[in-house]
Amino acid sequence: MLNEKFWLAIAFFSFVTLVIKYFGPKISKILDDKSKSIAQDIISAKEARKKAEELLVLAQEIHQESIANAEKLISQADSESKNLLQNAQELIDQEIARMTLLASQRIKIEEEASIREIKTKILYSALAQLQDKSSLNPDEHNKIIDKSIKNFERIH
Repeated sequence: MLNEKFWLAIAFFSFVTLVIKYFGPKISKILDDKSKSIAQDIISAKEARKKAEELLVLAQEIHQESIANAEKLISQADSESKNLLQNAQELIDQEIARMTLLASQRIKIEEEASIREIKTKILYSALAQLQDKSSLNPDEHNKIIDKSIKNFERIH
């Protein structure tokens, strides 16, 4: 009965008992420290996850605010560009009206000057023809010239 399997079992259990007796508290302490370390890492990971989720929520809020601000800026820029375009159109219309008025006045002035010039040429031509063809005496001739000069002054 005391065969080698028996002695092997006794040796094995003796070895395990000695290891547990002498090294058990050290192994237990190492395992406890390791489990505490793992538990601490898990707690730290949970805290880090919680902080990350809070930061994610904050980042999402900031993102939404940024989108709202961008849309607001776009609408403001759009309305400002419409106002600038309208103001520019009004300025252009005013400038066109001013230039048209100036051109009309210039045309009227040139027209009046041309009419005066034509009347003057007609008057001088008539006087020249009258002098050439007239057999009037000098008094009648002077009267006609004086009358023409008065009419000429009235024209101008």
